[in-house]
Amino acid sequence: MRGVGFEPTQAYAIGASALSKKVSHKSVSPAKKDLIVADSGKLQEFLEWCLEKGTSYETCIQYVKYLRKPLNPGNKWSVLAYKAYFRFTENEELWKKIRTKQSRPDLNVPTDQEVLETLEAACSYSQELCLVYKVLIESGARLSEIVKMLKEFDPGNLKKHNGFYTYTSGYFRRI
Repeated sequence: MRGVGFEPTQAYAIGASALSKKVSHKSVSPAKKDLIVADSGKLQEFLEWCLEKGTSYETCIQYVKYLRKPLNPGNKWSVLAYKAYFRFTENEELWKKIRTKQSRPDLNVPTDQEVLETLEAACSYSQELCLVYKVLIESGARLSEIVKMLKEFDPGNLKKHNGFYTYTSGYFRRI
């Protein structure tokens, strides 16, 4: 049995979606006067600007989803979406005001045994997955780089050495 406060409201009880609620300045309580909300009339224009900048479609769509909600300074995606939005609206004051939380490096280093077990599982699943996993292990490349290499594979970039091959990709990582 649920405790008090978990009962659905009448609207939700008849099937209304909680996601369909629009955010507007009218729904902001006076206690949250510093609440930052994007202008919903500019979201399509922002999406086009975001795509023209060269950002991936998936990322731009993710930004728009976060811009439909008030800024959440504790959520990195929300902060990134609003920083892009403020760049789009040329609002340098708000752009400087919000800060992204720095992500920390993943300090979990798998043991040799864990790597071997994962390799065995990958190879038992399919030859393609086995190949990708081996390239990941031996090259230090990122999965996205390997996928891009396989999609754009050019035999002319393959160079044979003494017992192994190298592939010149020409990719640069953003830091």
